[in-house]
Amino acid sequence: MMKKKEITVETHQVTVIRRRSAHRAWCAACAQSVPMVSAEEAAALLGLTVRKVYRLVETDGLHFTETREGWLRLCLDSIQEAKQRFVSPERQERRAKFVQTVARKEKS
Repeated sequence: MMKKKEITVETHQVTVIRRRSAHRAWCAACAQSVPMVSAEEAAALLGLTVRKVYRLVETDGLHFTETREGWLRLCLDSIQEAKQRFVSPERQERRAKFVQTVARKEKS
């Protein structure tokens, strides 16, 4: 009889955005001042294209504001919430398997 082992892997990801100055702005949806990022930065954080980020903005999937110059700024809190919604269980499983493989290679 084969023995089964169940391995649970918990992963955390930290994304660092380095800037000269922090961009904070009022998010009407959050009703507070929050860190804001550009559409390009949001795309990088979400692993999506910039076009898909704009689509999310249009469908109220992300909180945003526009600057006086017309630049779009996206609420970092809503991006983090969206990231949890968009990462499918299959993708989480693939990532966990990858992390296990890397950990095994590092041990050998």
